[in-house]
Amino acid sequence: ATFALVHCGLLQECTGRSASGLFRGLSHFLKRCPSARPVTRVVLVGRQDPVTAGLVKKLGLQDVVQCVGRVSYEESLRYIASASVCVLVEGKMAEGIYYPSKLADYVAARKPVLAMSPADGVVAELSRERGIFRMDADDEESIARAISEFHQAYLSARLHEMGPSEVLVRYVSPGAVVDELLSLAESVCQE
Repeated sequence: ATFALVHCGLLQECTGRSASGLFRGLSHFLKRCPSARPVTRVVLVGRQDPVTAGLVKKLGLQDVVQCVGRVSYEESLRYIASASVCVLVEGKMAEGIYYPSKLADYVAARKPVLAMSPADGVVAELSRERGIFRMDADDEESIARAISEFHQAYLSARLHEMGPSEVLVRYVSPGAVVDELLSLAESVCQE
């Protein structure tokens, strides 16, 4: 009964991981589709950022956004499992050089991912596969449209069709990760 967007991790304006575009996009979506408001929830799992909390208040989203604070890794997986859509917010940089571990958790749970990340980099490359919807972190219009598409799929019970491809799921599977680790260790030992 809930259209839940879940973000796990740190959101901090001062580190460049700003949720401003997410919340502005969410606000646009809710203005265009007010009937979605009663069932829409954004759950932030992790330490609360005062700037983010202030923006939520300024945009009038207090009834939609919930910060649950820091939780154990196992509990974060339960939040991910309960999500309709998982949210990834990367820091603003020219090229995304990191592979966020929470992205692996999102994909392993077979959840569609709304990824706000650099246009070049690891997440952008992975978004070529079904299941990761990448956009610029400050592109509130694209974010609003993506949330709307997710919501429409939620209403018609088609969200599973927007989930990660089998290629992505296999990529984060324990066997594939161990094989890659062993391959890297072998190549380092041969040097």
